[in-house]
Amino acid sequence: MWGYNMELAWRGLRHFPRITLLNVLALALGLGATVTAQTVTRLLSGDPLPNRSGSLYAVQMDARSKADIKESSSSRLPDLLPWLDVQQLQHVRPATPQTAVINTDFLTVSGTVGGAVKEVKNVSGLQVQSAFFDMFAVPLLQGRAWSTRDDEAALPVAVISSELSHRLFGDASALGQSVQIGGKLFRVVAVSGVWKPYPHFYGLGMCVYACPAEEVFIPVAAAREQGVRLASFSTCGTQSITKPDAAICPYLGFWVQLSTAEQRADYRQMLTRYADTQHAAGRFANGGASAVGLQDVHVFLDAHHLVPVSARFGVWLSLSFLLVCLANVAGLLLTRFLRSSVELGIRRALGASRRAIFSQCLLEAGLIGVSGGVLALPLVGLGLYLVRLQPVAYASVIRLDWSVALTLLLLSLVASLAIGTVPAWRASVVEPGLQVKEN
Repeated sequence: MWGYNMELAWRGLRHFPRITLLNVLALALGLGATVTAQTVTRLLSGDPLPNRSGSLYAVQMDARSKADIKESSSSRLPDLLPWLDVQQLQHVRPATPQTAVINTDFLTVSGTVGGAVKEVKNVSGLQVQSAFFDMFAVPLLQGRAWSTRDDEAALPVAVISSELSHRLFGDASALGQSVQIGGKLFRVVAVSGVWKPYPHFYGLGMCVYACPAEEVFIPVAAAREQGVRLASFSTCGTQSITKPDAAICPYLGFWVQLSTAEQRADYRQMLTRYADTQHAAGRFANGGASAVGLQDVHVFLDAHHLVPVSARFGVWLSLSFLLVCLANVAGLLLTRFLRSSVELGIRRALGASRRAIFSQCLLEAGLIGVSGGVLALPLVGLGLYLVRLQPVAYASVIRLDWSVALTLLLLSLVASLAIGTVPAWRASVVEPGLQVKEN
């Protein structure tokens, strides 16, 4: 019976080619626009660290003086903390996983193998602390990250990527080798695998979307001790950029790992007490709970508006367009089935059940859905190609993957069956006697 109903459904579609073509085109256009907009939004708002984002928190603290606040036009809590406060917070809670993070662009990284010196220019890197690798799930292929004691001793050690290791040392092991970073020697203690969270949430000042993968990680304290140049002093309050106070500047991103609500509440209370202490000492212009904050990765991304308003608006606009297309398809299907009421009535008169008629009509709707989904695939590809041509920062990362294609096909089938249910039911309840008598 299934095969027979499928054959009748296929014949029905061929018998009304214009209505069939209109249905397929309307469904394909609606699905193509919606999936294109959803793909862009999903890529821009994806989870950069699955299974970790919910427990990683950016520490916010208003460490500004009255002069800083007077010169600032922003009322939002700063995302960067002075180096002095980062150190003191870590001393208050030494057992809590915490790390400072600051971007660094190394003009040249060099290594020596067999007496020959190899250089790699314009290498992206980070100055971090020992807890960073576990907190941010950086895979280490060889060796291990430096320890907390190494941080405190400001040992000149480094973790480099496997790609940089191959470019500097070839097939030889990089462990124990010395690399020259910013004119200073650092000993390689580990080699990392592929690690490129997207969006680049931990270094928004440098890059957000099409960012190169970090290839060098060095300790913050060692970098300061060795005089490694930062990418820039993005903010130093009212400090001189050329001669900043070494105890306060640079400002760094500060992240903490808190797994439970109790840990979050306790850590926030500690931040509040610390801000009150600094406010009483005259360093901070503000104190209390309003001077501190904790933002997990998703809240942090939303606060920085990493998903453009145009992308969110495009999703709602495309969904509205899809609803219009689905309504048109439903109307065309109803018209199509009612025009076939004579044939369906004869089938009922010959003994076909209402279930059989309903199945035949629903199969026609399903075939239209599958055809619309197949036609929508190249339309989605065209839509994403047009997005990549736009002069926007995220254009280069827009792409179509197989998961989107499979989702599109499934969505088209489900949508067609959903909108085809009522027209198929209307066709199945037509009385066969009236149709046979009238014709």
